[in-house]
Amino acid sequence: MPRKMIYIREGDKDLWEKAEEFAGESLSGLLAAALREYIDQRERINGKMGRITVEVEDRDGNVTKKGFTGAWLVGASDVCQFGVESEESSIDIGTRFAVARTEGGRYVVCVGHCNEDHARNFEVFEDFEDLTDELPDDIAAAAATADGSYYVHELDI
Repeated sequence: MPRKMIYIREGDKDLWEKAEEFAGESLSGLLAAALREYIDQRERINGKMGRITVEVEDRDGNVTKKGFTGAWLVGASDVCQFGVESEESSIDIGTRFAVARTEGGRYVVCVGHCNEDHARNFEVFEDFEDLTDELPDDIAAAAATADGSYYVHELDI
């Protein structure tokens, strides 16, 4: 049977120990299941990867195109010209959001309006946690689900 050496960061020691408790005798089985799930998730997303081009309006009103290889998670640009609307009451009616995962593992958030066929805002984020502050909770949750993850809206109650 092949053997692999796994090194755990000091900061992940508690996580590893908790996993050992839950896994019982078969930590390798737990790791294999987690790896299978991770690979399945990446293959689903990578299978949808393609060339994405987004028209973006700059501050002067000029529309330019930005392109990358990625997969739409939420709001592929065929919905009402651009993106999907949030159901949150604090968001202006007609504001649309689109979220994509890039081939390089980053995330792109585009914000526009359904009366326009281009984005007003195009922003790149290094990881999913960074973009959640920029999105309504329902859009973040939909993007997380499409990305094979989950999003929890933390309440201050």
